[in-house]
Amino acid sequence: MSNVLLIDDEPDVLSILNELLELMEQTVFTATCGDEAIEICKSNDIEIVITDYEMPDINGFELAKKINNIKAGIDIYLLSGYAKMLTKEQLVEAGIKRVLDKPFKMEDIQSILG
Repeated sequence: MSNVLLIDDEPDVLSILNELLELMEQTVFTATCGDEAIEICKSNDIEIVITDYEMPDINGFELAKKINNIKAGIDIYLLSGYAKMLTKEQLVEAGIKRVLDKPFKMEDIQSILG
């Protein structure tokens, strides 16, 4: 079991992912914006972050860099239909382990927890 932080500005996506992860017996924290996600990371022992790329206040790439500055070693995954424009070097620099394409599959989520 892991402490997982989900970040997405779309409530429906958060709800679906939250339910899926809870069924997989994960402890789930949710945030709808970057500031909220940063506060959760500061006050909880987060092991895995799954963040959307496109959000109004910050993109997932920049958020990943901020989270890594708070606590290095968190596994960060980016959910996006647009992240193909990021290079492998940029992903590594931000601490992003993998990009999960939207729409995501249940197997994709299971694979990062396994």
